[in-house]
Amino acid sequence: MYAQLGSVTFELKSVNGMEMSRAYNYAEHEIINGKPVLQFTGEGLEQLTLGIELHWAFCEPSVEIKRLHVQAESHEILPMTFASGEHAGNYVLCNIQQTVTQTDSEGRLVFAAVILTLKECPEKITIQKEIKKQMENAPGIASGLAPVSARSVPTSAAGFPRTNYLAIVRQAAIAE
Repeated sequence: MYAQLGSVTFELKSVNGMEMSRAYNYAEHEIINGKPVLQFTGEGLEQLTLGIELHWAFCEPSVEIKRLHVQAESHEILPMTFASGEHAGNYVLCNIQQTVTQTDSEGRLVFAAVILTLKECPEKITIQKEIKKQMENAPGIASGLAPVSARSVPTSAAGFPRTNYLAIVRQAAIAE
């Protein structure tokens, strides 16, 4: 075994190559009469591209391709583990590109090259937890706020609290 994505196992003889990429995101702010200024906004998600070759000598290519499509259509977050035991992270299967290289005289698939695109799926962080964490770490803002009971916070149709961020900033400025 070379690697395993969820319940799908990739054998070394079938893996053709693997690429990993990660972006680092920057916002660009325009400046009057000058060059734009960049601001780091965070890391992008890791993308893994895995090339595999499926041949009837060691598997049934059409069945393996169907298994991959079923896995992708499940929209599940899948753990990626290498044969060494290293857990590479959790991914979703975003794209399956298939090239039929050879068929038999009756049109059955003999050899196919498949490229899988996986996107990193980090642990879920709720927006509310992230806002709370940022407010706790922001000096002078959280200290001046009066506690608000959960019942007094209006919510949107989706159930998320409606927060008036401008009022929070004004209240923090008054408290200082």
